[in-house]
Amino acid sequence: MSTPESRATCAAFYAAQHCDTRPLATAARGAAAGATAMDLCTRSVVTCDAGMQVGEAARLMRSHHVGALVVVENHPAGLRLVTGIVTDRDIATGIVAADRDSRAARVADIMSGDVITARGADGVPNLLAVMHRERVRRLPVTGPEGELIGIVTIDDLLGALAAQVQALAQAVGAAQRRIG
Repeated sequence: MSTPESRATCAAFYAAQHCDTRPLATAARGAAAGATAMDLCTRSVVTCDAGMQVGEAARLMRSHHVGALVVVENHPAGLRLVTGIVTDRDIATGIVAADRDSRAARVADIMSGDVITARGADGVPNLLAVMHRERVRRLPVTGPEGELIGIVTIDDLLGALAAQVQALAQAVGAAQRRIG
């Protein structure tokens, strides 16, 4: 086993060698370094179909306190296949700013049909990279048939990362108290 070169690196060295840096029980779920989309996603997803009136979709978002609805098509085998996503921003820019009637417009008129999705096994670094590259804040999590499993948001990822940072800070603090 190696030893630290100076007292300044001693706490970090000790933490790396001897401390349990797993997240605390109170930390956000899925905070472990190997957390996946399946670990972090919300399974109860508010959905709609492409034929829903935009005004109704907006009311659904408001009543569930969400900024997006996953657009699904019900498959005969009982699967809900992801066909798009509609966000509050889509409604604001596609309906309100364009002075369109929200009762006449359908979700299909404003939704993003080329929705970017995540697989259940995708890890946090990959999810962050996809969100950054595609400039999205939400990723529906889909199974092998394109069926909806859940949704993971940037807030879910930030919570997991914050829990990791908190756990690391506590491990370093504990090491400093033992040394100091």
